[in-house]
Amino acid sequence: MSVLGNVSFLFPEVFMAFNMLALLAIHLLKPLVSAKDMGRLHGVCLGVLAVNVIFLGIYFPVHTLVVHAMFVISPMVVCGKIFLLFLIGLLMLLSWGQHQKSASRCFECPLFLLCSAIGGMFVLSSGDFLLLFMGLELQSLPLFVLAASKKHQAHSGEAALKYFVLGALSTCLFLFGVSLVYGATGTVSFFALEAIITPSFVPSLPLYAGIMFVLASFGFKLAAVPFHMWAPDVYEGTPSFVTTCLATFSKVTVFLAIFYLLYSPFANLLAVWQPLVMASAVLSMVVGAWGALFQKCFKRMLAYSAIGHMGYMLAGLSLHTKDGACASFSYMVFYTILTMGSMGLLLFIKKTHTAPSLQTLPPSPSPQGLPIKALSGLFYRCPWAGGLISILMLSLAGIPPLGGFFTKLFLLQTMVQQGNFYLVFVALVASVVSCFYYLHVVATMYTKDPQAHTVGVDLPLFLKPVFMGIGVFSVGFSFCMPLLMKAFGTFL
Repeated sequence: MSVLGNVSFLFPEVFMAFNMLALLAIHLLKPLVSAKDMGRLHGVCLGVLAVNVIFLGIYFPVHTLVVHAMFVISPMVVCGKIFLLFLIGLLMLLSWGQHQKSASRCFECPLFLLCSAIGGMFVLSSGDFLLLFMGLELQSLPLFVLAASKKHQAHSGEAALKYFVLGALSTCLFLFGVSLVYGATGTVSFFALEAIITPSFVPSLPLYAGIMFVLASFGFKLAAVPFHMWAPDVYEGTPSFVTTCLATFSKVTVFLAIFYLLYSPFANLLAVWQPLVMASAVLSMVVGAWGALFQKCFKRMLAYSAIGHMGYMLAGLSLHTKDGACASFSYMVFYTILTMGSMGLLLFIKKTHTAPSLQTLPPSPSPQGLPIKALSGLFYRCPWAGGLISILMLSLAGIPPLGGFFTKLFLLQTMVQQGNFYLVFVALVASVVSCFYYLHVVATMYTKDPQAHTVGVDLPLFLKPVFMGIGVFSVGFSFCMPLLMKAFGTFL
């Protein structure tokens, strides 16, 4: 392949980086601070994302291409990049809507999203640990800054510091694990590792330890048990927009990276990593369901819910089968879109008046500390928002005939086919428990309590079709699921 041909596959990353630097230079010459300037800025960033999606669609690869044993282009990678750009586009729209409804201006927000997108795309195309590390850091660093954007709020500052500590610890574990893998095998290339670690390969103790440290690093980024420690505090304290980023595209890239590692270079070390991933999946489902059951804060409940859903995805991944991977991917796509809707609405929840029944609640910034009780009667004040949240909660709970039911059903069928009945039992119990806290939110919104009219939803007009589309997706996902499963099976 020619040098020009190699460079062409870097076009999406280079194009996004060039536009990000150009917009930053324009801001330095003429500060973009007005609402109209912010609208133009978000429009340009959305245009950049659209150009990349079109480019990836036109030059969709038929076979896997490897550039200098470092940069990988394959059908699965390109599909992952398109999905990532789609998520970034939704976040860009949420950011635009938030700036329309807020007096504060954050010029850096859309640029940080572009920077994180570049890092995520490098993660998906990484062919060795060095490029993977660079992509993970490039994706995470802008989120560290955004997490601390509410610097005048002590609660938010504490959450940002905790997120930074978790990120630093994750980075240290990752680098230490990679150094052990390199010491044991003499390479950091995924393709060289796949050639070295054959079925007859006898792993050494440093290689065992290296894989464990790398998995622990990913566990922190995915907020999987027992690495979830401060995740609920971070979700509750950081600005709702940052929480949405952490719960959606940030986890998608890491999940796809861990899938590639476990199913490609470390595929023949199943006895090493499978018990660890299964144990984390079981603990995540149990801790997530049990922890969310007792939460009174909406965002904190969603944090524990995210831990539980990550357990389901890891359970499918731990089966090490094609059907298990397809089930996990379908669950990931469905959960990510619904989380985007449920957490995105938090950006536009506003206070109306303080109800006497809520005056005893501890003071906390809104909507960071939004109590579930504050949603009382939301359906009667804002029917479309109450109905949408109800659909999203019921679908996340897995209530038929919504899409969440079929994603869990396919995952459970895959577990049964593999004979992992203890995983099936834990997943069923966790699903039943999750119904209680999801239905509690739904019941609260339909409770007629005139004294509890504390919040409403002030959503920009252009975002209503976006959220309605998410609602339709949660209902009709079961119809497009066979096509999605077929696509995953083809590309795997």
